[in-house]
Amino acid sequence: MAGERAVGLLDWMAAPRPDRGLHFAADGEGWDFWSYPRLTRAVAAQAGSIEAGRVRREGCVSIVGSGPAFVAAFVGALAAGNTPSPLAPPAFASDRDAYVAHAAAALRIARPTLILAEEAFLGALGAAAELAGLDQPPRPLVLSEADAEAVGPVADSPRALELPEAAPPPLGPAPNLALLQFTSGSTGRPRGVRVRRENLEANIAAIREWLEMGADDVTATWLPLHHDMGLIGCLLTPIVNQSDVRIIRPEQFVARPLRWLECFGRGGAALTAAPNFGFAYALRRVRDADLEGMDFSDWRAAIVGAERIDPATLGEFAARLGPHGFRASAFLPAYGLAEATLAVSGGRLGREPRAVLPDWSRAEPGEPLPLLAEAELLERERIGAGEGWLVGCGAPHAGVEVSILDGEGERLPDGHLGEIAVAGDSVADGYEGEAPDHATRFAGGRLHTGDLGAIVDGELLVAGRTGDALSVRGRMVFAEDLEARLVTVDGVRRGRCTVLCGGEAGGDRLVAVVEAAPGPWVEQAAALIRAEVGTEPTVIVLAGPPGTIERTSSGKPRRQVMWRALHDGRLAAEQLWPHRPKRKS
Repeated sequence: MAGERAVGLLDWMAAPRPDRGLHFAADGEGWDFWSYPRLTRAVAAQAGSIEAGRVRREGCVSIVGSGPAFVAAFVGALAAGNTPSPLAPPAFASDRDAYVAHAAAALRIARPTLILAEEAFLGALGAAAELAGLDQPPRPLVLSEADAEAVGPVADSPRALELPEAAPPPLGPAPNLALLQFTSGSTGRPRGVRVRRENLEANIAAIREWLEMGADDVTATWLPLHHDMGLIGCLLTPIVNQSDVRIIRPEQFVARPLRWLECFGRGGAALTAAPNFGFAYALRRVRDADLEGMDFSDWRAAIVGAERIDPATLGEFAARLGPHGFRASAFLPAYGLAEATLAVSGGRLGREPRAVLPDWSRAEPGEPLPLLAEAELLERERIGAGEGWLVGCGAPHAGVEVSILDGEGERLPDGHLGEIAVAGDSVADGYEGEAPDHATRFAGGRLHTGDLGAIVDGELLVAGRTGDALSVRGRMVFAEDLEARLVTVDGVRRGRCTVLCGGEAGGDRLVAVVEAAPGPWVEQAAALIRAEVGTEPTVIVLAGPPGTIERTSSGKPRRQVMWRALHDGRLAAEQLWPHRPKRKS
């Protein structure tokens, strides 16, 4: 089993700490503090409400929301013997119709016994439930009046909380299926991952052991609570640990990322997790003057994952915050996926991550991965813009086994490039219902991730998705690498471009999709890609307004979905390269 500290998901409710809890960022300047006794009382109320309102005794409870009501409903479903299944709220979809279709697909898989949604989302969820063929409408996700009035949003100090002893959970232990976790949908339809109680408890134990979490550690997060990294890494793990959590909604982070940094520079937070683009966004929006007076010396762990890790971004972040006590060794590059509950591997505490530059001209799956150079994050001149560099994602966590496989599913020696496969306590129980064919799959007692990587000196290097790369003249070309090059073109913004890779009867194609108006950047982007891939693949440049690039609820480009839309003529973007001749009238 993973770690000596594995505990039950609901054990904390037996003796909740009154001096620790969840701090929810208010829309103004304050925080709404929910001590663990207060949260336990809300969980008990939600469990009773779920018990009374569900149409079947067992099964899933689909939950759409955020804040204290979401947390109480999630844990309350567990306490009531049901399986919570969080869904992304509508704010994360480009339009209502797309959201309704996406949510309906998830509801068809979950077949929930009860749907709970915040008031603002009831209409969209009602339409999704009807489209999914469910006969029960969603119910409002609310806290009871007693819970809402017990403390109120004005207190952010445990001294103000004089609460009676909290009631224990009303029913038995957490169900065997502790979570139906939907993938972010980067490759198509959402898929429901069956996370058993022992999977979740093992992964939480592994994360606590990895971070050496103490009772007084403070976690700060802006990640959406419905998604695996926000839900498990930044919410459930500190709850089981009974330590403080500062929770900022994603839209609050977008409006003012400085508030997240203030949790560390002024509030003493030590732990967080975020994708690479979160650190890049904070760099763009925060001025040096904003950092004056902050002290980041207690910031011990900044987990970086969920997408390709850019060493140039991390190096710049460490350089900007370094004069205020931030250490590059706080970065913990990590690899994980929903099918492994969450965390698979991660960097070592106190050790600065290393970046390596493979010789991509000689990189071939099944063969040794040749390395040209190695650098530390603060060697910024050496790393440059970061194109082609990989950041090591550390060693596998306790109870997790990682292997690299060739095309026949046979294990490769260390140092070879191949498919990453995972086994161990945290690997989930498979998918709910029939899952479509996909590179990520459960087979032979292992999780085949569909990601390419290598193990070098005991550390996992993640190269990219097998479906987001092409073999060009014997070398692998990855969409993420081309995207990193594209943003060096004046007029192409980071986060506003993606590259689609695929092969058809007429040959391989590389398609750059950019959210920008036509301009000189078009020919420069085409020339840049052509210089990278030579004359063999067809290179196409498309442009469209903001929203052209489809994204998952966690912000990843849905490349394979967009590829299919392009193939079917449904991608709403204008081809700017090669130039299409205008038809004569």
